[in-house]
Amino acid sequence: MLRIRRNSLSYKTAVLSIVLTVLLASIFNFIIWENQSDLIIRNQQLIAENQSVRLARSMTLLAAGLPGADSVSVWRQLDSLSRKEGLQGVEVFYEDGRRLYGKPADGKALSDEGKLLLNRAVAKLELEGKPFFHDLHFDQNRIDLYIPQALPSGEVVVAKIPVAIATLDEDRRVLLRLCLFVTAIVIALQVAFVMFLRGIIINPLAKLEDATHRISVGEFNQTIDIKQEDEIGHLARSFNEMLLNLVRIREEAKGSNPLTGLPGNNIIIKHIDGMIAARRQFAVIYGDLDNFKAYNDKYGFSKGDDAILYTRDCFQEAARKFGNGDTFVGHEGGDDFVIVTPFETWEGICKGIVSAFDAGVRQFYNEADAKQGFIDSMDRQGRRMRFPLMSISLAVASNHYREVTDHRMVVQIAAEMKKYVKKSEGSCYAIDKRIN
Repeated sequence: MLRIRRNSLSYKTAVLSIVLTVLLASIFNFIIWENQSDLIIRNQQLIAENQSVRLARSMTLLAAGLPGADSVSVWRQLDSLSRKEGLQGVEVFYEDGRRLYGKPADGKALSDEGKLLLNRAVAKLELEGKPFFHDLHFDQNRIDLYIPQALPSGEVVVAKIPVAIATLDEDRRVLLRLCLFVTAIVIALQVAFVMFLRGIIINPLAKLEDATHRISVGEFNQTIDIKQEDEIGHLARSFNEMLLNLVRIREEAKGSNPLTGLPGNNIIIKHIDGMIAARRQFAVIYGDLDNFKAYNDKYGFSKGDDAILYTRDCFQEAARKFGNGDTFVGHEGGDDFVIVTPFETWEGICKGIVSAFDAGVRQFYNEADAKQGFIDSMDRQGRRMRFPLMSISLAVASNHYREVTDHRMVVQIAAEMKKYVKKSEGSCYAIDKRIN
């Protein structure tokens, strides 16, 4: 059995469709029923009016030479004429309700309401000149005709002729079938609309939802196959492009440093080799912290991580301010950072790193250590010594002064320059300018 989640778009669409179907079918059927019912009633009235006109004329001719209202033979002739018209028997009354001819179909005497109708028929004749009056009884499939007639004697009589509406039930059945047909059309259109909506919106969104969920749990081998040329189709294509980028970023992130989030060794090497392959002049800035181990030993690894993150920020900020779109920042691990940048930007970046680092490094020391400018800690041999506050040394290798063939040569040059630059006190930088 098909099960739809109550909070799903499919469920909401189904409920909305059912409500709209009921509403539209009710509106259409109400309009059709009211209009067609009026037409049916009007048609029956016209039929009755035609019969009334003929009977009124016949009654006038018959009553022209009538000496008095009690001439039964005249009313018998009128009764015969009405039966030839396919009508029921005639009843004739004085205008005060007294019966002249005929028997009631129900066997009952004329009621007060019946007398009122006789008077109304007479009033219609005298005031409006109308030769007949209708009393509608559609619940009984009958129209009562009241035909008033002024006799030569001055008396006024009213003939009552019941007209059975033989076709009314059939007309209503036809109308009911029409309403059912309209309801079926509305339901079919709504079902077609829902299926169309499901095909172009709900199903594609369900695919996107399923793919997004799978990606959220690490399944990146997803592809959304939606070939629509509308906004959802464009969204699916953008989703696929985003997924490809996510896969690429994930692969790159595998080599990223977990603390700083910067690209690690593999990506750094790939970037350097890319610059060499493109025959571009570049500089690689290798930086590490001086006296970092002594700081870590005294203040702990958590504070050491804070110093590493601060160094990362100094590198990124300098790269942003003094580098360009091709400047790349990486983290080899520990306190070793790398920047690969076009040759013309290297010095500005180095100055920016040194300036930013020296301006904020004291924040990582307690007041006493920061004021005296050194800390007491153990060296690698376990001897207690005084170590200056942390500084940063930047060793720069490039292919500006001599040819560099691969990343290993860059690493070798940088290692040599690092030994040289660390001989200086405080934060500093130096670039290799050897030509061979």
